[in-house]
Amino acid sequence: FARKLRILMDITEFFEENKIEFLSATESIDTSNPFGKAMLGFMGILSELERENILLRTKGGREEAIRQGKLMGANAPYGYDKDEKGHLVVLKSEAEIVEMIFSLFTSGGLSPQKIADTLKEQQIVSPEISAINNKKRRGQARKTNPIHFWRMETVRSILEDEVYVGTRYYDKTVKGKRLPKNQWKVSEFRHEPIIPQPLFDLAQKILS
Repeated sequence: FARKLRILMDITEFFEENKIEFLSATESIDTSNPFGKAMLGFMGILSELERENILLRTKGGREEAIRQGKLMGANAPYGYDKDEKGHLVVLKSEAEIVEMIFSLFTSGGLSPQKIADTLKEQQIVSPEISAINNKKRRGQARKTNPIHFWRMETVRSILEDEVYVGTRYYDKTVKGKRLPKNQWKVSEFRHEPIIPQPLFDLAQKILS
């Protein structure tokens, strides 16, 4: 019926208010008598307990996989692909563009918007199209923008992402709300960096 006891109780109350009785063909549940109501409540408690155990096992397995450096469920970030073990590996064609972005920003003095314009002028395909071309994701592009369209926000997110120095954070949000960076968790596994740490630090200094 429900994996949460509160929801089950709401349904039971709705049944009572509308003179609806529930009889199970496989369990001893008949809400027309007190024993049946108690049995339904007891099974609701067991269902919620099982749900919590499943969530705990799933979360534990996910955190262990992340600790070992595996990318869970998501597409590899721009500049990387996944190997057969789920570890991030450098994707040369995209990594060269990441290096270009950092160079244009730190040495060339270009703003993220100007870098986005430059990439468009040089007909560099967008990260979304590149992911499809390199079979990092399936399907077609979700938007109708030109294949060489780059957003300023995309460039800035690349400049700010520690993944390019070999560090991967996770659990950045709780219930859809973004947490402060000091509350993020970091994987102990270090993948191959694309950008050296001093260059990344310089980019952060300029951005701030």
